[in-house]
Amino acid sequence: MSYTRVGFNLPASLSRHFVARNSRENSKHILALSSGKRINSLEDDASGYFLARGLEANIRGLKQAVKNIEIAGNVLDIASNSYQTINNLLMNIKEKVVQGADDAFTSDQRAAIQGMIDAMVTEIDDSVVEGTFQGKTLIDGSFTGQVFQTGASAGQTFDVDLVAADAATLDVTGLDVSNAASATTSMATVDNALTTLHRAMQRAGEYLIRLRARSDALRVTIINTEQTRSGIEDADYARTRMREGKSALLQQMGFSSFKDAIAAPQQVLSLFT
Repeated sequence: MSYTRVGFNLPASLSRHFVARNSRENSKHILALSSGKRINSLEDDASGYFLARGLEANIRGLKQAVKNIEIAGNVLDIASNSYQTINNLLMNIKEKVVQGADDAFTSDQRAAIQGMIDAMVTEIDDSVVEGTFQGKTLIDGSFTGQVFQTGASAGQTFDVDLVAADAATLDVTGLDVSNAASATTSMATVDNALTTLHRAMQRAGEYLIRLRARSDALRVTIINTEQTRSGIEDADYARTRMREGKSALLQQMGFSSFKDAIAAPQQVLSLFT
């Protein structure tokens, strides 16, 4: 390589090229260290960037699905609490009906028992009306065919049908303890109502169990997907720090070589002295 031709300084041009390249590499490593990401733009890794964005979109969809499941669980908790309130009322009604079936009570006492039963039957319907979510009454028979989105893709849904538990559906609106025979008939009616209610409570409980299981599965999927995205996009700090140190050293050496390459053609001046 001749330094006696001064029209074009090849060593200086090559040195400048490598200085610029090492500077870009060093800047990229510094950005990775500061951002925590190996891929900060399409230029860093186009295929990796798009793959990471797709995984990120899936993760965000999965996280929203978990929130949807939590909402569905809240709905079922409200319904379950309403069912439990009605169950307690039916238990009290059963106690009063059994009491009314005893001939030891006078007509006035039976009338008092009947009044308490009627009041509790009215409270059953009040509990149904109060069991609402977002303006929707849950256990009056209208909350059927309700669909919750419980996944990140179309079709990953969860259907809910809640059984009605109003007094008419439970057939407890005509309970009568005016005499022992009527009270005995009412006892069977209350038993049937309790059976119907317990089946409704069982269904709500099964829904909750399934939702909890689905939520747990989604959380594991989120962790695994996030780990995959991180492996593609996030920076390995130890490796990146090592590469940053190497590129910084090369950059410094490049500047020194560039300076020497620029100065080398000046040796031609010695030919004229």
